[in-house]
Amino acid sequence: MPWKEFKLMDQREHVVCDYLTGDYPMGVLCALYGISRPTGDKWLARYHPHGVAGLAACFKAPSKACWIRGCVENLLAPCVTVA
Repeated sequence: MPWKEFKLMDQREHVVCDYLTGDYPMGVLCALYGISRPTGDKWLARYHPHGVAGLAACFKAPSKACWIRGCVENLLAPCVTVA
């Protein structure tokens, strides 16, 4: 059996659209698409307030550059004197 190729965003849209048709319950769709039920619920919760744009990947962790900048500022703060 060949592997199915898909884009993650397309899969998210299909799951939500199939659910909104009312033909299948979320548990059945999650099993058909090979995702967990919490993941399906998360995608649906993101879709309701933001539409398709809410299905895009969102990263919770701050970027490494921000973390490094904060460390440098903390290290340099005692060295800076206010005139």
